[in-house]
Amino acid sequence: MKKFKFLIAIFSLLITLGCSVKENRDGCPCRLFLDMTSLDMVDQSPFKLDIMSDDGFEYKAVLNVENFKDTCVVDVPRTGLDVMVWSGGGSFMDENGLTIPFGRDCPPVYIYSARLEADGESICDVVKLRKNYCLLSVSIEEPDAVISLTVRGGVSGFDKLGKPSGGEFSVFSDVAHESYPSITFCLPRQNEAPIYLDVTESDGRIRTFPLHDYIAEFGYDWSKPDLNDLNMILNFTPVGVTITIKSWEEELIIDVVI
Repeated sequence: MKKFKFLIAIFSLLITLGCSVKENRDGCPCRLFLDMTSLDMVDQSPFKLDIMSDDGFEYKAVLNVENFKDTCVVDVPRTGLDVMVWSGGGSFMDENGLTIPFGRDCPPVYIYSARLEADGESICDVVKLRKNYCLLSVSIEEPDAVISLTVRGGVSGFDKLGKPSGGEFSVFSDVAHESYPSITFCLPRQNEAPIYLDVTESDGRIRTFPLHDYIAEFGYDWSKPDLNDLNMILNFTPVGVTITIKSWEEELIIDVVI
């Protein structure tokens, strides 16, 4: 931290020398310092950095272990800024954010998003990546009763500011070709769009369950900075299905009569 403060002082001095106090300083840039010491440069890189301003300024960079260490410094205009750092998006990312192809799981994406006001000589912020995906593990008590599972919903990625974006999301799993006892789906952070679980039973019947209602009843919070993972157990009986949703500390049991 002492090293970081020393660097800020040095760069602020350079800015002051470059813009005389006697001249109009409105056109002088602000120096943005992004402290990235909390990031795992080995396991989480590469990082995609996007900086955008209200007046059209854009700065884009890819940071990895070869070209980056602890602090990123960028000269930015003195205006409002949206700062984004992405990790784990891979080939699903483009200039509009992250789009999950139909039939694919959400990638294990971590996002830092901040709205900053660059109104002085320099501004500093600490980058902390947040977990924006949920691993939903589904176990089937009687695997022979089920042919396949499909999770589908209305969030298919994230916009360029890291917010959930609308679109058709669907992931199919052939139970017979999965390693029992559980099948894992990776879901993006959700908004108000519904999520469904389609179960194709061994007799060919397809049953649809309102997964969003069950998750909400469990008390799951899609707005948490770091999303928790979920475990679900399906137990088929002659009269219905018992659905159990579990986390490390809580459990919800739902009986659905068919």
